[in-house]
Amino acid sequence: MSYIGTPPKDVRSFGKAQFDFTATQGQTVFTGADDDSKTLGFTEGQIQVHVNGVLLDESDYSTSNSNTVTLASAANVNDILTVLALQTDIPNSNYVPSSGGTFSGDVSFGDNDKAIFGAGSDLSIYHETSTGNSRIVESGSGHLNIEAANLNLKTPSGENYINCNENGNVLLRYDNEQKLSTTSTGVDITGTLTSDGLTVDKASSPAITLQETTGTYGYKIHTAVSSSTDYGLRLRTLANKELAIFNSNGDVSFYEDTGTTAKFFWDASAESLGLGATSFSGETLRMERSGDMILGLFSGASSSTFLNMGTTSNRDAGQIGYTQSSNHMFFRVNDAERMRIDSSGNVLVGKASLGIANAGHTLAAGGYTEFTRTATSTSTGGTLNVGRNSYDGQLATFWKDGATVGSISTIAGFTVIGSGDTGILFDATEDAIKPRNSSTASRDAAINLGGSGDRFKDLYLSGGVYLGGVGSSNKLDDYEEGTWTPTIGSGTAFLGNNTYVKIGKQVVATLYATNFSDTTSSTSIVFGGLPYASDGSYIQGSVSLYRYVVPNNSGHHIGIYGGGSSTAVTLYACRTNTSTYEQLVHNDLTASSANFFLKIIYNTNS
Repeated sequence: MSYIGTPPKDVRSFGKAQFDFTATQGQTVFTGADDDSKTLGFTEGQIQVHVNGVLLDESDYSTSNSNTVTLASAANVNDILTVLALQTDIPNSNYVPSSGGTFSGDVSFGDNDKAIFGAGSDLSIYHETSTGNSRIVESGSGHLNIEAANLNLKTPSGENYINCNENGNVLLRYDNEQKLSTTSTGVDITGTLTSDGLTVDKASSPAITLQETTGTYGYKIHTAVSSSTDYGLRLRTLANKELAIFNSNGDVSFYEDTGTTAKFFWDASAESLGLGATSFSGETLRMERSGDMILGLFSGASSSTFLNMGTTSNRDAGQIGYTQSSNHMFFRVNDAERMRIDSSGNVLVGKASLGIANAGHTLAAGGYTEFTRTATSTSTGGTLNVGRNSYDGQLATFWKDGATVGSISTIAGFTVIGSGDTGILFDATEDAIKPRNSSTASRDAAINLGGSGDRFKDLYLSGGVYLGGVGSSNKLDDYEEGTWTPTIGSGTAFLGNNTYVKIGKQVVATLYATNFSDTTSSTSIVFGGLPYASDGSYIQGSVSLYRYVVPNNSGHHIGIYGGGSSTAVTLYACRTNTSTYEQLVHNDLTASSANFFLKIIYNTNS
């Protein structure tokens, strides 16, 4: 039987070969090529057999010919049989003992496999596939020392990076060309030096002179320093014309073309900048000029120009910008664009493009205005809010060619919309819409709803309509059309043409009945399932057509009767020349194909 946890045999398992077979239903013998086209082979007694990852006991299988495994119990379809063939008795000459030895050939390490040195894995050497880099990593507490009398760092092709000579110089090279050499007194540099610092040490007024070889053109950078006074740093021409002064207190001055007057001045203590000004009254930037003052901000044809107004941590929280490619100006407030003026002069607030579907406000250059709001379930307020304080009057007036054509007004807290003497008032107190003129006066029975050639289509009401008067008897409060589901008291029948009309309290229902299964019982013929229960009055109606009906083989007239508060009617037969009537029963039907056309009329309280 199979089980988990069989301890391995006492063998020297220096290596193993794995063979995987996918079984067919009922397969017991496994030999030849496995799923990976490897031919099964092993040393008898030196294998392990697994089925679906479970190690089998030797009693669960047998082997033969060093290439065949036979299961004691047949496998199921898609079971995975794995054979691990253990390789033993490998010559000791193929291994280096832990106490040391000599390699006579190369030692290869796979990608990400490390040569590790030190008890704490202090030094490792390996090739890292994720970056494509080869790495030497010192992670111990000491240093990584590379010691040599003469040390060279070269490219694989033999070019030099660094040459280090014992008790001598160190050479740094660029593309195998020497660029820096250490000497006993300093360094020698070949080429251009780019440095993040330069110290010039002199007892007084140290200076740097930059000039071409003839000495005709150039500049002086110097300080005017005595033992007790620091006059700052000055930039002058070779002829000593002042270009700029950087004072020790932080003030900076740049001079105009004659070198006599500072026209660009930075006041360090006030943190103010002057263009044409050297004094300030609280301004951070002050510009003065006797002629026109023009501030120009320019960018490329496909770029934008910005004026930022923010904080030190959020510099463009407020911003005015101009985009050259689309020729529009925009205004950012609180880190978002709030308004723009497009290339046509349209003012857009809260939106970036025209279109009533886009949320925001438009003041169009063409003379129209759009307001659109995208609301959420928690939004409050309106899209357009118009207010008027103190006295009633017009909120908005509408004009055409200089003449008033309509208005929206307020009166006593209500809204009136109209044109001329035709308007409507929205009365929230009475939940009503009332006719008014544009001056908010009532106009009883003076304004039509539609016209003979301007009719409305459908009118949807949940209450009633007062026709011809305002009394309760003039109110029509319900009209309904539909179908109902009739039933028969005994047996089955075909029941069709089952429609009804309800006007106010009155219900008129129709029914066609035929194909009766019961033509023999003395049970009354009753039809139920009317759409509404009757009020306290009786249900009545007529049978306009019928056939195959002979109650007691005598002349008759068939009528309909139902009691109060009922949803069912019974058929009655009236005798000819008599004062009696009786219920019509099923054995009055002379054939199953007997039929009735019923019209049922009654009142309901529903």
